[in-house]
Amino acid sequence: MTASDYLGRLKGALVGDPQAEFVLLCNFEAERAWGAGVAGLPAPPPATTARPALAMEELGVCLAAQGDRLLLGRPLDASFRAYLRSAGIAAPVDITVEGPGTDETADRVLSDPRTLARLRDAAERGAYLLPMGSTERTRQIAALTGLRYAAAEPSVAARVNSKIYARRLVEELGLRAVPGSCCESVDDLAMALAAEPFEPLIVKDAYGVSGRGLMRLDNPARARRLSEMVRRRAQRTGDDRLQVVVEHFLPKSCDLFYQFTVARDGSVVMDTVLETLLDNGVPQGNTAQSAWADKHRAEIEDCAARIGRRLHRDGYHGVVGVDALCGADGTLYPVLEINARLNLPTYQLPVMQARHASGLTYSLSRQYTVRLSDALPFEQLHAALTPALTPAPDGAHAVISCFAPLNAPAEKAKDGRPFAGRLYTGLFAPDPDSLARLERHMRHGLDALTSDSRPNKLGATRA
Repeated sequence: MTASDYLGRLKGALVGDPQAEFVLLCNFEAERAWGAGVAGLPAPPPATTARPALAMEELGVCLAAQGDRLLLGRPLDASFRAYLRSAGIAAPVDITVEGPGTDETADRVLSDPRTLARLRDAAERGAYLLPMGSTERTRQIAALTGLRYAAAEPSVAARVNSKIYARRLVEELGLRAVPGSCCESVDDLAMALAAEPFEPLIVKDAYGVSGRGLMRLDNPARARRLSEMVRRRAQRTGDDRLQVVVEHFLPKSCDLFYQFTVARDGSVVMDTVLETLLDNGVPQGNTAQSAWADKHRAEIEDCAARIGRRLHRDGYHGVVGVDALCGADGTLYPVLEINARLNLPTYQLPVMQARHASGLTYSLSRQYTVRLSDALPFEQLHAALTPALTPAPDGAHAVISCFAPLNAPAEKAKDGRPFAGRLYTGLFAPDPDSLARLERHMRHGLDALTSDSRPNKLGATRA
């Protein structure tokens, strides 16, 4: 499967036309919009979306076709665009959004008349809007511009993304569930935390994401403190409603992720099964080579088909990513949460599948944290990583899939203080040894830029 094959199949599933023009809006703030006003764990809300996360809009360059449009908060770096072409990635036309006063992608679009005018031009050509996550704001953009909407309705997407919805769907379908319960009131939570004998627990906000809105309780005293904090908040606000899930902490062998697409006609197509690499509960990358994924592939594919059909009955169509885990004894728990949106691997799939088709069947998508004291020109990054980016005799090479988050924190860094940027990459090789050599080239290249570059404390790669 080539990159265009994947995108064509996705477009066919979403809108019935593999050649349709898409406008991609990579609104990584969607989950925050879905959880707005929903009471979860006591914690101050983030003031703004983190700048590196905003810059991740640029990941859309790996998914979109040359005739598509990509909405970006800053122009695509010219040297990075040239590099993408050399790597066989047909970067789309980027529309730079200049809306004032907000860090949220969709809000910036709505406040930028010039961007809205360009989107109306695309609408006259019959283009579709594909957001990463369907929200009221992205639906409003489509309504204002006349763009046809390729995603599910916002209310459906928000409902499906709730961890409470996921637990109840698991129960309804008779899938293997992590022991636990849904809590929709203060009393529900108190009952779940007071269960005896006490076992270590994980408490999750219904709309928590990437390690946020998650708390591990290792002893009864900590459980009582959480229960008391939530009760005091309810007394202060006069509202005892809550949306969290409480699950027993399970020792695990690995974390898995699988993605499938639910077409408008209800058909379900499996996209990928990956092993997820985590750092303190936050995803940092994934690998397509996993003995655990291979062992449970048939069960995962059956679960995906059943979940997809159920989501379609609830009005959903589009990309679905599911987090799963293998317990310490190898038992598969096929649904920890459902992400009814485009996922990070969605943007990486076209490049990965194109490389797999060429024989580079061992792959690793990894996010590197790089500490810098100033913004780094792409040319300097490319020079440092040339040994990894240049295909070896066996074809092994790395691909930079997103450059902007590397320098995004520099905008707020003061007095030359170091900042932590993020670099998104894909590594591809024909065998495990070649992949390990390739990652060493990546590390050496990053070490040449800074003495504090590291692949997020994940240690050696497994392929």
